[in-house]
Amino acid sequence: RQRQMCIRDRNMCFKLMYRIAEISPSDIKPRERLRGVISKVTGREIRPDRDIFSRVTRAEGSEIIEMLKRILRSEQNKLKRSDKHGTCNAGKEEPP
Repeated sequence: RQRQMCIRDRNMCFKLMYRIAEISPSDIKPRERLRGVISKVTGREIRPDRDIFSRVTRAEGSEIIEMLKRILRSEQNKLKRSDKHGTCNAGKEEPP
């Protein structure tokens, strides 16, 4: 049986998603956006009324974290390209 995703990795997912939401605001709440990423990585429908990490394995969790890091880097790069005067600080931090 596969091991489940640990609390530390779950927290990392939320941390990354909230950083993405800061840089790239959306009407869709961060939890919903994260649910979409989890669904994409696992290939399963993730029910919004339950624990969105239920049945997510450690390996899938690692893939989700890597995908969130790629999304964060992409959003930071978009921000840097659009910020011609260097006045915005939101995109300066590198992902963990």
